[in-house]
Parts: sequence; C-alpha cells; structure tokens
Amino acid sequence: MHRLVLAFAALLAVLPAQASEAPSAPFGVATDDLNPVELWLYHAALQQAPPERAWTPPSGPHADETPQARARRYKTIAKDIYRVVFDSRAKPIPGFNRLDTAGFVLGHAIGESALSPDADLGPCYREHPWQTRCDGGQSVGILQLQIEKSQQPEFFGNRKRLIWHALKALRSSFSACRDLPVEERLAMYGAGNCESERGRVASRKRWPLIQSVMYSAPHLRPSSSSNYVIDAPL
Repeated sequence: MHRLVLAFAALLAVLPAQASEAPSAPFGVATDDLNPVELWLYHAALQQAPPERAWTPPSGPHADETPQARARRYKTIAKDIYRVVFDSRAKPIPGFNRLDTAGFVLGHAIGESALSPDADLGPCYREHPWQTRCDGGQSVGILQLQIEKSQQPEFFGNRKRLIWHALKALRSSFSACRDLPVEERLAMYGAGNCESERGRVASRKRWPLIQSVMYSAPHLRPSSSSNYVIDAPL
C-alpha cells in the first residue's frame, strides 16, 4: 500500500510539468475556429513560409507586419483556399483530389509570392531595388495572376476571387500540358504555352515546393476530403 501511495504521489508531481510542456498555439493565434482542412493548410503555411523569417516591405502600409499578424493572415489564406477549392462548383486540378489541390494551390502561392503582405493585399512594393517585384507591377495576389491595372484593386480586395481565377488557370495549364511530365505542366501558367522552355524549367523548379506543401504536417492532414465539400457561394 505504501508503495502505491508513493507511486501515485510521484504521478501527481509529474502531471503539472507535462501539462506545462504542451505546445501552445503558434504565435498565440487560436485555431479552434478552423476545420480540419483549414487547420492542415494553416500549419503547412507556417512550416513552409515561417512568419518569423518572412520578408516584409521596408516601408509602406505593410512594413510593420509582425510574425503574429502574419500568422493571423495565414489563417485567412487557409480559409479562403478551402472555401474555393472545396466549393462544390470548383473542379480539382486534373490528377488530384480536392485536398491535394488545396495543398497544390498553397504551395504554388508560397512559390509565387512567399505570401508576402504587399503581394497579398496590395499595393505591391516596388521601390528600388525591388522594381521587378510582382512582374513589374503586372501581377496580383498570393498567386501572382496578371491582371489589367484597372482591375487590380478589385482582386487585391477579394482573395477568394483571385484564388478562383488562379485555380482555373492551374487546371487549364495542367490540361493543356498533359503530355508533358507532371512536374512541367505549370508551363502554360508561367509562360503562356506548353512549349516554352522557360515555362517548363520554372515549373520543374516549383514542383518540389508544391510537393513539400502537399505533404506537410502529415499528422494534421485529413485522411479524406469528401466530407468537407461545401455547397455555398464564394
């Protein structure tokens, strides 16, 4: 009996220490409002584009984005990607299910813009020596779509619309370039056609990042995507 009492006392002494070691929400950002797909995308973004190491514009409206603010913005990006890709009207990228497509979109976004605040929310910072950022001011958003100047404010202000159009462009590129190796099928997205050597090289360079994001945070990645399809307007 005495040994049992001692063992129980030792267990009680250990429990508080274990509880204090439990990981807190990264950057103090709560995630209880995220569904499993959004939570996975959010953590994939944290892993592949760490807020504490991110570039921010040296001046302008987004120069003071803190790591915590960046993490909060990542949450909204995760939600927007989910809302678009899992919309019942949206079609996945050929050869991928919705979950893989969501990871694909996030990975491509990280590669295109590093999820930087100015590329995401506008205006894109292009002071010296960054004049060529956002394709010289022609591209908009986390997925760097080329948009007419007159329409850019509308897309900067509506990320879901931007993702919708980008997903359509990604599907078109994969369909048009279906005879190329899978890692080169972004050629049309980046260069306008499947024959472009520049586009094919850029696609091959982007592919490892997309794969890394698609398989990030495996302990959080849902086992199935069919349960999360939504039938709601953007």
